[in-house]
Amino acid sequence: MEKILFVTVTLPHGMRNSPPSMITIGTIRLPTEALIWIGALVGLALFGTNLHGHLSFCIPTLLGLNGCIGCGLGHSIALTLHGDWEGAFRAHLMGIPAVGILLFRSISMIRQSNNNSQGFLHG
Repeated sequence: MEKILFVTVTLPHGMRNSPPSMITIGTIRLPTEALIWIGALVGLALFGTNLHGHLSFCIPTLLGLNGCIGCGLGHSIALTLHGDWEGAFRAHLMGIPAVGILLFRSISMIRQSNNNSQGFLHG
């Protein structure tokens, strides 16, 4: 006899076919976008700067071409997170500002989502 697993997801304001905009963990409300950006930064920090030979979804890299702008930005962000400012600047000019922008955006969204509660980063 087969068992069927049902998963129910409640979306905000009855919207269908859209991802949840907020995830709540205890009393902390975290915007989905902020979690994605923070997860990407943590991933780039953990994988380190030696990204050669890694699994890639980049079509130019899969075709054997070098110098993809997106890969350069990813390498630059990883180098920035490891404190290699010169290497980050050589990989892509916008890597260092991108880290600051993504951190600022994520923290701003978290603070705004918890503005009316005693949640995370509430000032």
